[in-house]
Amino acid sequence: MVAAQKAGELDAALPSEVILFSCYARTCAPAVEYLQKSSKMNNEDSVTHMLQVAFHGFRP
Repeated sequence: MVAAQKAGELDAALPSEVILFSCYARTCAPAVEYLQKSSKMNNEDSVTHMLQVAFHGFRP
C-alpha cells in the first residue's frame, strides 16, 4: 500500500491502516455473494463491478 501511495495509485493523504482495513472490510461484505446468487451477471462481472465501486466509486 505504501508503494502504491507513493506511486500515486492510492490516496497518499489516507493513513495506510484506513486503506488496509477498508479492503479487509470489503472482503467480509456479502455484496459479491448476493450479486452472484441473485443477479443475472456472471461471477467475473460481479467481481469486476464490485472492484470498480470499491476503488473508483459510483461516478463515471
